Amino acid sequence: MKTISTLLAATLLMTSSLHSEVQQFNIWLSSNNDAGVPTSYSIPAGKIFIVEEVSFFASSPFPGSTQIRCLRNADNVPVASFFNITIKDSFSNGAVVALENPIRLKAGERLDIPNNGTYTSAVYFGLLIDEADLYAQNIPVELSNPRLNGSQLLADAKFASPRPRITKIESSTNLDTITPDPTGIETPTVEKNTSLVAVDTNSSDKKFLRASAVARPRK
Repeated sequence: MKTISTLLAATLLMTSSLHSEVQQFNIWLSSNNDAGVPTSYSIPAGKIFIVEEVSFFASSPFPGSTQIRCLRNADNVPVASFFNITIKDSFSNGAVVALENPIRLKAGERLDIPNNGTYTSAVYFGLLIDEADLYAQNIPVELSNPRLNGSQLLADAKFASPRPRITKIESSTNLDTITPDPTGIETPTVEKNTSLVAVDTNSSDKKFLRASAVARPRK
């Protein structure tokens, strides 16, 4: 009964820690307006879109490189300019390519179809956040499969974004006080947006586990 009690308690606390203002957002564009899919997307007022991954489907002959095309506004003059940003010197049709340095687009700026080929679809994966939350950049995390392994309470952690992060692991024995756990450990997996988190039970009959994450600032 001790094991069951511990695992159920952990599940209850995990459920309460999933709220975040950051929204996962995917933008789908098409060169030929296929099925009503637009050829561009403008970032809405009050929002910032952080592009983290892209996936392009192109017609033969395929592009020579993987590019992002965006319209960016200048802050000091009333003009905007198109930028073609090469993120990989090769192209693989339909492959998901992660950006080493995510690109931030502010309200009024625009994502377009790259102009180095003919694309049936261009998908931009990322985070849509409020301008006021730009520097917080919370990353939603969902914990599942709580279990005991010897003296440790473990859970699988799935993060809403694969971007580099700082993870905080907290625990409690009674839910009245939840504090950072010095025994907390995060172990990465082969997937950048998943990991294993664990804390020592310290021989407690009940142990509550919570994890949260924020984006790691770019150097």
